[in-house]
Amino acid sequence: MTILNVWLNEAQASVAVDTVSAQSDISSGGEMSKLLVLPHANVVFAARGSMDWLRWTFEFFHHKPYDMDSIERDIAVGLATARRFLLSRMAAERVKLPLALELVVVGWSAARNSIVGLRSVVDADGIAATSIINGWVMAPWDLAALGEPRPSRPDDAELLSVAGRQLAHYRPLYPNAGFGGRLIVAEITRGSMVIRDVGTLDLIPPGGLRLGARCYRAAAAGGQAGGLA
Repeated sequence: MTILNVWLNEAQASVAVDTVSAQSDISSGGEMSKLLVLPHANVVFAARGSMDWLRWTFEFFHHKPYDMDSIERDIAVGLATARRFLLSRMAAERVKLPLALELVVVGWSAARNSIVGLRSVVDADGIAATSIINGWVMAPWDLAALGEPRPSRPDDAELLSVAGRQLAHYRPLYPNAGFGGRLIVAEITRGSMVIRDVGTLDLIPPGGLRLGARCYRAAAAGGQAGGLA
């Protein structure tokens, strides 16, 4: 379980993830980076699901002169190559793990002269569906319980409040899942990338942070919510 929230427009993007990971047979648990960066390309990778798959997909692009446009072209190849490596490793170590993945790649596209976000959802059979992010991604997100997400990037207090509501809703449903800890946010523009720790999720009350006289309530249309459990 991972909190993965994205807001973007043509000029800038914010990608927010939590830090706690569950332990698997080939990965240790505890805090880890669910967000990885290619500074030379001004590109951010973030994911939910298999962190091993995120790491090896990132490695595929890390050792070659990729930018956002060529990553978009080769994302299916990178995902498939990383999956084959993990299946081989799992066979060698005689372990069997679920390999579902929800990957987000956000960065500056020279071809489009704008910020672009890709969202790839890959099932256990390795079938990937990749789409352009239209404004935002909120995952996990239960529309019935949490309402419509906010369409534009909130301030830091609201970032924490939104993630705190996700944590409060899903932790009782998945008590053994690895998520929570701190909220890390990457902010990307054409010429910059800033990564910040905006606060500790586990200290947020179940109802979220109170912002003045109200709690955060979102209302929006469009974007993408949900994804992997």
